Amino acid sequence: MVAFANSAGGRMIIGVDDKTRSPVGIKNPLDEEERLCNLIADSISPRLVPNVEMTTIEGNTLLMVDVFLSGSRHIAPRDDL
Repeated sequence: MVAFANSAGGRMIIGVDDKTRSPVGIKNPLDEEERLCNLIADSISPRLVPNVEMTTIEGNTLLMVDVFLSGSRHIAPRDDL
């Protein structure tokens, strides 16, 4: 998401199989949406506010995360902190 915000923006779709690119869905989508938003708020500075929405495709619930180009440089969280 930081790379998207630092470049031209982009969309991340959670709940899609990486190999087949078919929707597999996520369990507990409301909990996962809240967890994702909390991770973003706690881990990225300056604050990044993507648009997070749920959608259903072929009976599977996916999370769609739209990240917009930012006027500020975002810093990715560091593992060594």
